[in-house]
Order: sequence, then C-alpha cells, then structure tokens
Amino acid sequence: ITGDEKYYKEAVRQLLNYKDILFMDNEKLYSHIYYPETNDRNNIPWGRGNGWVFFTLEDALEHIPQHIEGYNAIKENFKAFAQGLKKVQSESGMWRQVLNLSDTYLETSGTCIFAIGMLKAVNAKILGSEYGEIAKKAVLDTLKRMIDEQGNVNGVCRGSQCSRESI
Repeated sequence: ITGDEKYYKEAVRQLLNYKDILFMDNEKLYSHIYYPETNDRNNIPWGRGNGWVFFTLEDALEHIPQHIEGYNAIKENFKAFAQGLKKVQSESGMWRQVLNLSDTYLETSGTCIFAIGMLKAVNAKILGSEYGEIAKKAVLDTLKRMIDEQGNVNGVCRGSQCSRESI
C-alpha cells in the first residue's frame, strides 16, 4: 500500500526464516510445528498447514518485486515445495491429511489450497504447465469424492493438535 520496500524486505526475511526452521529438505515439505524451547520441529507435514504456506509463498511471489533481495530464494523454495507436493499427491489426485502418510485420509481443504496455489503459479509462469494438470487432477478428484448431492463439502480436517512425537 505504501510502496515502501522495507515491508517487502521484512516479508522476505520472515518467509526465509520460516523456511530455515520448518522446511524439511529431504521431503521438500514443511513441518507443522517448531518448538523454540528445544530448537526442533515435529517433522509432521500437516496437509492444510502446508497448504497455507504454499499459497502464501505463491502470493508473496506475485506481490514482492523481483529486484528485492531474497525474492529468488523464495521462488526456488516454492518450486522445490511444488516438487515435494507432486511426489506425495495421491494416485487419485487429492492430498492427504498428513502429506507423507498414505494411511491418513484424503483431505479437502489442503487439496484445494494446493490446487489454487499451483494454478496461480502456472498463470504467473512460476511453475510449468504440468502443475496445471496436477491441480486439475486434484480438483476433479475433490469434486468426485468430497461434494455430495446437496453441495456439502466433506473430508475437511477439523484442525490439528500439537504433538511432540516425531514420525
């Protein structure tokens, strides 16, 4: 709103710090919880939580000017994150409540957030067209499985509980 670049710089600083603390490089997904008192995380990639991170990163890339230091680091993190999501998408198209656990249920809200973020990123030419197809598969599976004849949306996670256990 103000055009003052200090706000863009602060947003970049926070997003990169968040990445440093919660991004699980081996899976290219974000851990749900960080424990500052022990300087560790739970290494559980909660679906909807990852959805909000994914959407936020895409939105930041849309609004932060490319010349701001750290923009490219956010872009590379976003692309890596998209690769991680591609690897854990269910065969049918949706994503799970815990992204890397195939015995957790298919979850609607996270799936829809990932699809929106991917479609926006494809339109912005941040991600390639293959991600448009991934998003389309997610949307079609969600419509098929999770919207009943009365228009009710099913399969939405109520929330998550803080867990000290690592999976």
